[in-house]
Amino acid sequence: MPDRVTLLNTVHPLCPDVPSDLLQDFFARLDQEYFQRFAPPTIAEHVRLTARLTPEHLCEVAFAEQPDQRCVITIVAYDYFSEFAMICGLLSAFGLNIEEGDIYTFAEKTAPLSSRTSRNEYGPRLRPKATPGLAQKKIVDVFRVHPVPGVELGREQQHQLADTLSSVITLLDKGQFEEARFAVNRRLVEQLGKRRGSFSGLLHPVQITFDNGQSPVDTVMDIRSDDTPAFLYAFANALAMRNVYISKAQFDVENGKIHDRFYVRNRHGQKLTDTTDQQQLRLTAVLIKQFTHALTWAPDPTKALEAFDQFLDLTVQQTKGKAQQEALAFLSDKKTFPLLARLLGASDFLWEDFLRRQHSNLL
Repeated sequence: MPDRVTLLNTVHPLCPDVPSDLLQDFFARLDQEYFQRFAPPTIAEHVRLTARLTPEHLCEVAFAEQPDQRCVITIVAYDYFSEFAMICGLLSAFGLNIEEGDIYTFAEKTAPLSSRTSRNEYGPRLRPKATPGLAQKKIVDVFRVHPVPGVELGREQQHQLADTLSSVITLLDKGQFEEARFAVNRRLVEQLGKRRGSFSGLLHPVQITFDNGQSPVDTVMDIRSDDTPAFLYAFANALAMRNVYISKAQFDVENGKIHDRFYVRNRHGQKLTDTTDQQQLRLTAVLIKQFTHALTWAPDPTKALEAFDQFLDLTVQQTKGKAQQEALAFLSDKKTFPLLARLLGASDFLWEDFLRRQHSNLL
């Protein structure tokens, strides 16, 4: 693996029209693993996409069609709270299964590889001569997707996905997080409603591990399990609502199982070293996995998802000792998840009543 300066000199001729400050910023702030994972021509394409971003143009989406109807979708955008969840939700809403993925986020602004620098570089317009938006954190997300049966990803659908993503990210830029979530949910419910099927029982055990030794700044969380609809969306939403930040993620398939790897930090930007926090995150992942497995049973899947997030807080955080054991026993019953999916997705009255008054009675 060449060092970054050597690699930068290789990539630069492939994107000669990109401003030098943007190119240096790209190389200085992305994770070293990114440069090991992608070849120079692909890196140059990502740099060109990044160069198109401005404070008025918040994201770029590129599609590369693959054999067997698969497609590689590259999303480059400014970084926002809950953005990864919104992206995963939209991909699911457009009927796309994520088979592989590499998710990277720029580090905070640092001094470029060669140059003068100011301490006030945390905003897009503080250096008038610099590329607009240069100091803002950005994301480079690459997904390999496969449409579910009956779904196409032709030119028209690609344009619709790109336009919808742009609209959602604009809401995030304005701080309208609930509106963005609602927009994604509205589309997601239409897609999940087309995928109804019989509940096949509980999944095989979900394997979840935490490792604080692989990365100097992140806790590495590995999840190995069966695939379930909208899991990445639901889980990423749950992390965001609990102030757990995803700095990097990778997804692939190993021996027929989905392997999701998340690099996460707590609300203070530190590793998750507390065993109680890890256990709560582990329970959250397992319960969301099982619930999304039964999600197509819900009359309104997105309403059920929102209600289940609150139910998670009751089960994981507010019940202790024997009460939590009873809650987990309730959730380990094969009949529980279709019941919850139907109940929580039935109506506002039913699920609010369940959350407020009937939770303890049902356990």
